[in-house]
Amino acid sequence: MNGDEATDLVSLLQVEKLLSEIVSHVYVYVRTGDPPKILGVLRARAPELLAAGLEEHDVEARWTVPSRRQMEEYRREASILNRQNGLVMVDEIRLSDEVVANHLKKILMDGKEIKLEESKDILGRLSQDSLEMLKRMHSGFYDTFYAQYCSEACLLI
Repeated sequence: MNGDEATDLVSLLQVEKLLSEIVSHVYVYVRTGDPPKILGVLRARAPELLAAGLEEHDVEARWTVPSRRQMEEYRREASILNRQNGLVMVDEIRLSDEVVANHLKKILMDGKEIKLEESKDILGRLSQDSLEMLKRMHSGFYDTFYAQYCSEACLLI
């Protein structure tokens, strides 16, 4: 292997790594008090909410990116038959659950890791308990979190 081929290989591996891992951020805005209350979960920082006295919490997530074949399989698994018109539709909630369970690897809030439990199977998916914990956090958190990932990973859902 000559120098140019080695450089090309290193460049290809760097691009592959960039395309296979995504770090996304959402911002949670909280009104302090007893009890504290989440007032917003946003995909971008909102200085006006900080100026209004809300606390900002940076939630960072680390993901892997599904292959095209994996996305096709997730869509197939999330497909349901509409008996009224005979059409097959994709259940978006089941699809998002599949993607999150299989590709979310780590969450940090203000730099501290939120413990996620992997299931015991060989696939390394999130456990059902961890998936349910994420869905219970805040009504807008899961959807905003997933939408940000889809945007940054360029997933066509």
